[in-house]
Amino acid sequence: MKINKKVAFLVVAITATAVVLFSQGSMLIAGAQASKLKDILNLDPNAPKAKAEVQTDFSNSKKIDKKQGDQNVESIAKVKQLISKAEKEYSTEGWLHISSSTKAFSTAQQTFPDGSPIPTEWTNESWILLDKHGDAVKAINIQDTGDPRLMQISVYENGTWTNISLGMTNEPEKYHPTFDGGILDTASTYKDIVKFSTETSAVNGQNTFVFTTEENLNTPTSEGNNKQIYGNVVKYYFAESSGLLVQIENYNINSTGELEILQRILMNVMEKVTQPPANILDYFTK
Repeated sequence: MKINKKVAFLVVAITATAVVLFSQGSMLIAGAQASKLKDILNLDPNAPKAKAEVQTDFSNSKKIDKKQGDQNVESIAKVKQLISKAEKEYSTEGWLHISSSTKAFSTAQQTFPDGSPIPTEWTNESWILLDKHGDAVKAINIQDTGDPRLMQISVYENGTWTNISLGMTNEPEKYHPTFDGGILDTASTYKDIVKFSTETSAVNGQNTFVFTTEENLNTPTSEGNNKQIYGNVVKYYFAESSGLLVQIENYNINSTGELEILQRILMNVMEKVTQPPANILDYFTK
């Protein structure tokens, strides 16, 4: 499942999945002031776009048994029930506003090509105009580390995502925001190797259902710090009352079976609004 590779400027599935992000292990794209960022990143805008890594070799992952598979089905059904509740309220025509904050945990400071440190904390702010089918008509995602040089602004308009910070445009694509944080894709892609479990917890006073996905490895792998990794765990927290995603936590499993946290994403705001502020609307051409 290679969840450990995702300790990064992640965009949760309900936000702009087409935005290109930083990675703690290797920086892909970021930025606000293109001329300065090209120096920081040593970025060639004419280079072929890197495709997202998709794991297809599961030979080192332990397979789950039929009993666990049946338990997974029950957990996934509960996830879908919660998401359906959220969609009825928020996947409706009009503007959707989403805000989240992310913290990456690392024992070693990662750096950009120019030697400056890669941020370990940032926020994502998104405004998305949905049609009656829940598809995006236009959207903007702003990723802010607190350093103006590294602010990334990406705009979705006319079926295309453009990173206006670097003047880079993706191929046209349909954007349909989802509310599952990627857990359903995990359930589908890694159905033979991932164990699902369910519990309850509280996050900032909210009662939540916690859905945990766990992958265990036959042979441990090593990261850049030479730590051995025996598996990966992701915890998805959904509010009992609204079905909204509240928090995601990524972990590695160490040699003693303990969990070592890699990243935490906290959803701060999910709301329907009449329209974004004027300074946000100014990013759109019409």
